[in-house]
Amino acid sequence: MKNENSYEKNWVVVLATFMVIMPMMQLSKAYSTEGANGEKALEFLTNVIGLDTASYNVTLASKTPLGDSQEIIKYRLESAVSTLEALCYFKNNILYNCFLHEYEGSLVFAQPSTDTLDYAKDTLARYQSYLNASYLQPISILLDTVTKIQPMTTTSGDVKFTITIDGGSKTMEWMRAVNGVYNDYNRICMRFYKGSLEQFSDTWNLYQSGGAEVKVTREEAIKIAMDAMRNYSYNVGDIVVSNFTVVDSTPPSAELSMQLREDGLLYPLWDVYLYLDKMYPGMVTTLRAILWADTGEVSIQAISGGGSPVDGNPSPSTSGTSGGMQSTAIITLVAAVVISVSAVSAGLIITKKRRNK
Repeated sequence: MKNENSYEKNWVVVLATFMVIMPMMQLSKAYSTEGANGEKALEFLTNVIGLDTASYNVTLASKTPLGDSQEIIKYRLESAVSTLEALCYFKNNILYNCFLHEYEGSLVFAQPSTDTLDYAKDTLARYQSYLNASYLQPISILLDTVTKIQPMTTTSGDVKFTITIDGGSKTMEWMRAVNGVYNDYNRICMRFYKGSLEQFSDTWNLYQSGGAEVKVTREEAIKIAMDAMRNYSYNVGDIVVSNFTVVDSTPPSAELSMQLREDGLLYPLWDVYLYLDKMYPGMVTTLRAILWADTGEVSIQAISGGGSPVDGNPSPSTSGTSGGMQSTAIITLVAAVVISVSAVSAGLIITKKRRNK
């Protein structure tokens, strides 16, 4: 009888131990297939976003390689009071973008904040502690000066800080604007929808600068574009189109921004639009000049009334820039915005889904 009781007790202990260990084994099994980036994503959600991940059943939903050393990791988090999906974007194993969407219920935080502004400040403080990066210090100082979330723009050194509000969406953005040049590639962004965090992104060091010195002024950029236009032509079928006239009523526009060049580094670039006096073959109403502000190299592209570029074989510009350079410049610009466009597009899609609920 004593042996039977001992056997039963041992069996109960084994069963209880098994019931405790099994969930841990399943959790370990789920996480063991994530790899380093999967672990980084979970650490980010816990240590930066501040989610109480211990209160959630966390499932790795997908891992999607994007090429160019990029990857998207998606987690599904479910608890008794809320569910959500987290999309974490990586480049070269660095997490640079995180979206939280498909909310249901209230998120469970390890240390809840009193309001959106306090949460933003707490999150940035956690991020600074998480990375221990010096570039976050002036960013944190700028946010500490804010007492109310309202539209604003301020600059401190090379950091431009803006807050925008669009309906229920509130966005805080810090941009590295060296010499005041607009730079969509080096920035930190937090976006909220109805008080809940939707996006946290940091591309501050994702791209390096090759130089920010602007050697070509706005007036010089427009003049160079006008001179290049005189030697420019494009083809529509067998027709060679040239001899353009710029309209007087609408002056040329010129925007300066940092853009990627073939070497993978950022440089200042003028984007000049010349508005034509009539519609040319191919429904062309505008000529676009892409001009590097540090070298003066320029390329011309014909733009249709619908805003699309017109295919053709452009002739060399007055600066000696060939059509091949134009194609390379255009391709470089398109490739350069892949990360930013994909991030913004995903944000717009997520916001649209939220608004449709």
